[in-house]
Amino acid sequence: MKNILFVQTGGTIDKDYPKTTNGAGFEIGEPAFKRSIQRLSPSFQYQFFTSCTKDSLEITDEDRQCLFEEIKGQTKVALDEGKPLDGIVVTHGTDTMADTARFLAEQVATKAKDSCPILVTGAMKPERFSESDAEFNLGMAIAAVQIAHHGFVGICMHGLVLSHDEIERDLRTGKFFELGDVGNQTPGESLSLSFATVVSPIPPIPEVSRRGTRDASMLSRVSFESAVSGISFATPVSVATPIPNDDVIHRI
Repeated sequence: MKNILFVQTGGTIDKDYPKTTNGAGFEIGEPAFKRSIQRLSPSFQYQFFTSCTKDSLEITDEDRQCLFEEIKGQTKVALDEGKPLDGIVVTHGTDTMADTARFLAEQVATKAKDSCPILVTGAMKPERFSESDAEFNLGMAIAAVQIAHHGFVGICMHGLVLSHDEIERDLRTGKFFELGDVGNQTPGESLSLSFATVVSPIPPIPEVSRRGTRDASMLSRVSFESAVSGISFATPVSVATPIPNDDVIHRI
């Protein structure tokens, strides 16, 4: 039976409403994975522990070093008990999870090359929220960590499993994507296209007889999105095309 270790470090995924009478904002509470696993009734063994309960912007390299040492200790205990770990899932705040993944990867490469796979995951909304992405990310991390190779360290977020050295994040959207994947950049921000480039692929407008049923004040609506496949702009362009006095409408 597979044996997975879950580690809490804090972050949005574990945030909850304040437990104090006049508290403001959110507090980091019980690990989200405890509730998720209880609902799942899993077909694998698991252990868990809390390394820290911090917003990820407050996590330091000292915290990361402690995290690695604790993981190494738990790995040894599991091995001594005859139940070696098959994977480790670390829940973490999204702002610096890539930094933690890179730090752990460096430690694994120099001190624990035979480490079982480690995946860092989290959520954009607290697991307590009904529309949270927490359980989706946790579920995928649980599956992915069981088939990743030993020594692998990376993140699992929003349907992607990325190695520690392949991680990029768009700070405007919060999305993670693979290093160099320009298709995931924010449309209109990092791609520069001339108007001619956009308009040139527009297919010809079919010839339509003025004697048809079309209203003479028709508008031809042209969207940038239909002009260039894969590029979406926030505001489509509308081109007014009045019906000329000729018998047919010609291409604009």
